[in-house]
Amino acid sequence: MTDSLFYWGNIPQVGPEWNYGSESSDDTPYDRLFTRSNFEVMDSLTTLAIEQCPNVETVVTVGMSAGARMIQRYVLVSQLDQDYVGEVRFVYIAISPAHYAYIGPERRVGESWDEFEIPSGDDLADCPTYNFWPFGSEEMYSYFEDLQPDSIRAQFYRRTFTLVIGTADTTLLEGSNQHSCHADLGGEHDRMERGTIWWNHLDYTYDPLPANFEFHHAEGLGHSGNIYFRERVRYFIFDHFSRFTAGEEVDYSLNLEAPATVLAGENLDVSLSLTNNMDETRTADVWLELIAAGPSPDSHLGWMENYLIDPDFQLDLDEISFEVPEDFSPGDAELHLRAGKYPDVVVADMTVPVVVEPVSVDSNNDPAIPQYDLDCRHLPESFQFNDDA
Repeated sequence: MTDSLFYWGNIPQVGPEWNYGSESSDDTPYDRLFTRSNFEVMDSLTTLAIEQCPNVETVVTVGMSAGARMIQRYVLVSQLDQDYVGEVRFVYIAISPAHYAYIGPERRVGESWDEFEIPSGDDLADCPTYNFWPFGSEEMYSYFEDLQPDSIRAQFYRRTFTLVIGTADTTLLEGSNQHSCHADLGGEHDRMERGTIWWNHLDYTYDPLPANFEFHHAEGLGHSGNIYFRERVRYFIFDHFSRFTAGEEVDYSLNLEAPATVLAGENLDVSLSLTNNMDETRTADVWLELIAAGPSPDSHLGWMENYLIDPDFQLDLDEISFEVPEDFSPGDAELHLRAGKYPDVVVADMTVPVVVEPVSVDSNNDPAIPQYDLDCRHLPESFQFNDDA
């Protein structure tokens, strides 16, 4: 190995050092007079590309598997975008990493996927360094050692980040690099489990997630880089260069059917269809939103999915059901079937009227108790009324 090359070693139970922003190695037999964080190398390569291509407007950085472990950490701590504010847009896409750096000290409760608390008892005793980098935001490495957890959360919130995991990427994780105590606090089985738990932790931390965060389930895909980049996932990458914009015209045929009335607190059953009449291929959010008529700002997102809408795309869903909140404003409302980029960019919209009926309550504000007429003609002769009857 020539003296001019950087190289990184391996961290026991964690994996390759280049995943995490570590300093390059300078040990025998490849002695070096210098070391660099691989995140610093990423900054330099990106800067060189921007300077060599002055018309660059968007930089998309993508990693899959071990590369995704690096991207997920790099997006948390890189400062490069601050040098190009208003000039270059940065997008980060992590495809199916095995484990994650958390932005808060909480981890899942027991086997839950969506409940979180700061570890204590045996969990903390067994893994006292659980929140150290590269699994948490304490004890950071030299390239970003001055970053504090609050700063990491704030700058990550402003960034454009996409996580993609295949629905068939559920093979049991094996090997010591996949099962440190730090990683297992985020799930012990497969990439889909760990990714969903980490994403739910983001939602728990930010409440709600920013609109520039996206989590896509790639239907039917397992853990194969060739499949990921051959199939639909490539559209998640290149779609960042051709986002829907406000006022853009598309030729989508929409159909929406729903009952004329619904009781607050009950399910609204809907059927819908969407057909693409264009030759273009785009990824789009498709969602159902119930909006109260009149001056009330009340609205409720009932359902949403992201689809790859290619020239042959035909979506037919006959059984979508979502619950209308009990406190939704009663009266006239509109149910919208929309396509575009949720929530702000709507390129196709169909509306049907729905009347929301309020939950019935009695004078004590309790749900109404049904009243029955008692016909004493059918009571047995032995029946006697008492004070409790």
